[in-house]
Amino acid sequence: MAGIINVRVITPADIPGVAGINLRCYREANRGIIPADYLAKMKASSMQREWERKFTQGVSGEPAQERHFVAEDSRAGIVGFASAGPSRDAQLKYEGEIYGVYVLSDYSGRGTGRSLIAASADFLKRRRMNSMLLWVFEGNTKARKFFEHLGGVSVKLKKDVSIDGERLVEIPYAWEDLEALQTNISRSG
Repeated sequence: MAGIINVRVITPADIPGVAGINLRCYREANRGIIPADYLAKMKASSMQREWERKFTQGVSGEPAQERHFVAEDSRAGIVGFASAGPSRDAQLKYEGEIYGVYVLSDYSGRGTGRSLIAASADFLKRRRMNSMLLWVFEGNTKARKFFEHLGGVSVKLKKDVSIDGERLVEIPYAWEDLEALQTNISRSG
């Protein structure tokens, strides 16, 4: 039985757990999209090094450019995460970006993803960013439907990426007004 979900900022003690959840969520979300051999070769230790790098680049300092959140079940521990900060794509007009949002499939449909996106949007708004986007694999229809449910609009742009020799396409979802997004989240919760 699931406990109460709390969303909070990541701490150094969370990094090993977040790395394991990152790996599990990434595999779950991208099964059938990213080549299976590539997903199988991914290692939690590599994810942990990446999270340690992210954390040392300012997450504990103020004003941090990025913020990383975890969703923690009071009984099961960390079940998801999100990362947000300034947009990395200068050709698009959106100020902020969610770099990633992942929730374990067992917690899908329980408001965990909405809570992580709400925390990310709140962080961006406090940094005077009023719009945001995120990138998603075109084949990830479950995530795309979720973002559309929250009012995200697919921007008519595509980015080709190559993973393990396979060509994949990412598309951005955007929110012009983070205030409207937050209102939508509070109504759908």
